Amino acid sequence: MLKQKDNSPIKRLRCGKLDPMDSNNHIFLIIIGLVGLVLIGGGISMGSKTREFSTHGVDVSGTVTEHKETVERQKNNRERVRKSSVIEYLDQNGLKHQLWTNGTLPIGASHFVTYLPERPEVAIVTEDKSSYTGAVIFSLTGLAMALAASMGSIYLCSRRKTIRDLKERVAPVPATVRYINTNTKTSYTRDGRPQTRHNYRYVAAAKIGGELLEFESFCISGIPQSDLGAEVELYVDPWDPHLYYLPPLIFSERDNAL
Repeated sequence: MLKQKDNSPIKRLRCGKLDPMDSNNHIFLIIIGLVGLVLIGGGISMGSKTREFSTHGVDVSGTVTEHKETVERQKNNRERVRKSSVIEYLDQNGLKHQLWTNGTLPIGASHFVTYLPERPEVAIVTEDKSSYTGAVIFSLTGLAMALAASMGSIYLCSRRKTIRDLKERVAPVPATVRYINTNTKTSYTRDGRPQTRHNYRYVAAAKIGGELLEFESFCISGIPQSDLGAEVELYVDPWDPHLYYLPPLIFSERDNAL
């Protein structure tokens, strides 16, 4: 079992700790950036298609002939029924085509449809042919995600440089792991099932300038297992002890779980 927390007087420092910046941060930002680029590309494509319908499209009258229902299974095993209407229209050559639209329109109702003369099977409802709303939403969302990924990458690179400069400027100080803080958060799924997430931070103590200080690490994912009292290398700015770096702590795989 882990030792009990030492309650001797000690000064606690929480702010200024430098993130060890694991590879998961980079992977997450890369994914966000790629998704943003895909959305920007989708927005540009939608805008180009809208412009093509506006400038070259042919307007004809179509008739709602039937309704369709599509059953989709969601992650929580619930079924979602999506309803759509089928509009039939004739092109300039008298060939019949179908356009599927979301929602249920009255059977037999007339609706104008715009199709491309070189591809008559490609059509949209005429009232939507000049709308750039979808293209703008896609593009702005993608741009925001790409900018967020870029700013996050700049921030992480800046933190990495700060850590590297600190490690080059000062010698490591031996610090002793005293205890581990646990933060538990519970959320609920749509079907009411609880999901519990644990965040762990280890706290190490070291003497800086003749004063015993505690330093708290960044979050550690997973279930930490370790003997308290292990020594780690602490890098701390001698002029500002609030600026420090604790390396990721690899806990031993023993049966002394918290």
